[in-house]
Amino acid sequence: MVVCLDADTGLCPEWGDSGPGMLDRVRPPHVLSEFPSKDAISIRSSVLGPAARGTIAAVEPLACVRLISGGWSRTVEIGTTRAPAGRDSAPSRLLARASATAESWFNLERRRASPLLAAVGYGGAFGGAYSDRLGGPGECCELSAPLRESPFVLDATTIASRFYSRGSGDGAIKPAKRALSEERFWLRTPKGASPRDPSGLLVWVDAGPLGRPPRVFEPALDELGLVAIGAARSGNDRDPGDRAQLALDAVATARAIRHIDPRRVYIAGVSGGGRMASILAGCFPDVFTGCAPIVGMDAFVNVPDGGRGMWPAAYSKPQGPLLDQLRANRFAAITGRDDFNHANVTLTAASMQREGLSIRVFDYTDLGHEVPSAERIAEVLRWVDEPWRASRAREVAAADRALKEYLDDRPSPNPRDDTDRRALRHVTEVGPWTPAAWRAVELLDTSPPPSPSSGPGAHTPG
Repeated sequence: MVVCLDADTGLCPEWGDSGPGMLDRVRPPHVLSEFPSKDAISIRSSVLGPAARGTIAAVEPLACVRLISGGWSRTVEIGTTRAPAGRDSAPSRLLARASATAESWFNLERRRASPLLAAVGYGGAFGGAYSDRLGGPGECCELSAPLRESPFVLDATTIASRFYSRGSGDGAIKPAKRALSEERFWLRTPKGASPRDPSGLLVWVDAGPLGRPPRVFEPALDELGLVAIGAARSGNDRDPGDRAQLALDAVATARAIRHIDPRRVYIAGVSGGGRMASILAGCFPDVFTGCAPIVGMDAFVNVPDGGRGMWPAAYSKPQGPLLDQLRANRFAAITGRDDFNHANVTLTAASMQREGLSIRVFDYTDLGHEVPSAERIAEVLRWVDEPWRASRAREVAAADRALKEYLDDRPSPNPRDDTDRRALRHVTEVGPWTPAAWRAVELLDTSPPPSPSSGPGAHTPG
């Protein structure tokens, strides 16, 4: 089963053993994801029944997708809704209908449909600059409804499995009272950003009510190509569960309107926001791949305070693949000798290092309990981003080599047959979204796409 953005095309996507990739995103039917059989079964079983007309006011569309499995296909529109006016505390609901023109909506069980929700990301055009009206590159703008909901809902089940799975933790995270129609986010797009080259993302967790990513971050955001997003009214006085939910919803919102590389989703915060950032990075290492907690940090172990006391574990230690992912991510803890949390940050970082995490403490002698300078922010974020940049350099080199091998000793760069088309597709697979990959896409567009039975490498989604 695959999810596509183009609901009208009659084409059935085909790809090699590597699954859908860049080429499938930029060409019809704009494939977002392929699901294994178990997820396909879960998605189909998520339909609960028709939604009573009086229980919904308006539906905010998320995507119009095609579900394809073998010879079967169906167009499905997915949306979310809130209860009618007067019931503002009611949670949003996930709905589906058979087509964009169908009258009847059906309720979906969110947990079983979450793979579908997670697959829906950037659906805009890939040519040139971003064409929306969310401020130009380098500008920070305020976002209002409709905002996007994360596939992770911080209900009792998710909290038990992600935050307190082993019975440890302070229990501060309670089920979120999600009301995105009442929230506001700040979004900043880096200078020079283009959907042709995915940006990274920095989620900012403020200690106060503003939520705007600090201007001192902007030089580093532009240098590294990071979109920044923060939620207003998500400071230290906000319920921790709501605060965590907003950070997760910020990721989904940014992914919907900007082309984001999921390998570069980082989270940072100051003081209590730094503590929240470190908790979310520890509990959702499959979402946040790097963390920069500033003058505040929490851990999944009890941390001796150097005297007779300790700072208690804030959450449970992840297990299995989540722990492996957490150990692969980078934490850049920032503190200073004049920071009243200096001992907390340094001792917490040391305790987590002993647990196998990749943590570096940026300890500045003249820093107090505050956000550091632009130069220091850049130093920190470069270190967090370093593994991706090394990986990206390898992808660029691999794509350049593959394109050169294709072009060598060739009178014309245009593909002549399926073998040539597979060679160009290979360029987009080893180095997606690189200049060489875009050149391969341009060359492929000079010839008709292969027929549904194009020979070796053809794939039938299942």
